[in-house]
Amino acid sequence: MTLQLLEIRHLRNLAQVKVHPAPKFNLLYGDNGSGKTSFLEAIHYLALGRSFRTRLNSRLTQYESESFSLFAQIQTGNYVLPVGVERYINGEGHIRINHENIKSILEITQILPIRLLHSESRQLLTGNSKLRRQFMDWGVFHVEHSFLKHWQHAQRALKQRNAALRAGSSRAMVQLWENELAEQAQHLNQFRKIHIEQFAALFTRVIPALLPGMEISITYKPGWNEELGLDIVWEQNWRRDLELGYTQNGPHRADLWIRLDKTIPAQDILSQGQQKLLVYALYLAQGILLKEQVAKRCVYLLDDLPAELDYENRQRVTRVLNEIDAQVFATGVDKEGLSHLQTMAETKMFHVERGEICE
Repeated sequence: MTLQLLEIRHLRNLAQVKVHPAPKFNLLYGDNGSGKTSFLEAIHYLALGRSFRTRLNSRLTQYESESFSLFAQIQTGNYVLPVGVERYINGEGHIRINHENIKSILEITQILPIRLLHSESRQLLTGNSKLRRQFMDWGVFHVEHSFLKHWQHAQRALKQRNAALRAGSSRAMVQLWENELAEQAQHLNQFRKIHIEQFAALFTRVIPALLPGMEISITYKPGWNEELGLDIVWEQNWRRDLELGYTQNGPHRADLWIRLDKTIPAQDILSQGQQKLLVYALYLAQGILLKEQVAKRCVYLLDDLPAELDYENRQRVTRVLNEIDAQVFATGVDKEGLSHLQTMAETKMFHVERGEICE
């Protein structure tokens, strides 16, 4: 999947932009505030229905405009699929695929797999487990069609169990929701376990290219003691759950342990530049796995690629990006910081200035 055309209207400082991207590398340079990150934000919103910079759609809409709109042509095999999103400041909007209105952005999400790497991406290592669950669930979502259904059922059962706990309900009342949650938890656990086994095997092939000489291990943790089983874990922790008003153990607590030499949390010993390379390795390996499993090409959004990476490390990233079958949009403040990518085949360079994007 690649973007053949992208049109942006009235999103932040991008009043009217029309770009025909290259199928592989698209490099955007310009001063801070010129609109580079907003361009990546537009692609992210088109694919996921949300920004990575704000939760408020009103902040995305250009000053004195009533709405913003995004339109793209996506190459999927031998077919070009038109998709579009329009959002008004009052919260209303439209989502279209092939000129027909659809109800959920997830239909575009399935078509256009997006992976974003920016200044906050190191939180995958340093942040809470929710970010790592989202990371692995992204991979499962694009491979296992029934995953979303089981995930939604699990979220509903968890919400109801937590509500019963907060209400101080009896043990029998709380247990009404445990059977459903336990059933969905087993499905999610199986999906995640298989995905991470496959991912970890591929990751070991990618990591030497970016962090040579380092042994990084990936270990999946389901969110409860599997030897005991969820029913026993919940029974043992029943009183504490009731005091806290929420469920301590379950699929919503799943995590990934990313360790150096199998023992040390990677973020505790790696420099910021090395952490950035590790996160790149994780996301790039995930894109490669997606291509191998379901023949989907991933689109990578790399905001400020040169930051914290010297020339040698930028070259390492470039070599991996060149080897994988993906479309890349990378930004940098100056043209020189992206010049190592300019020599790649199927590359376009764009200058961004005051909301204008020119080749």
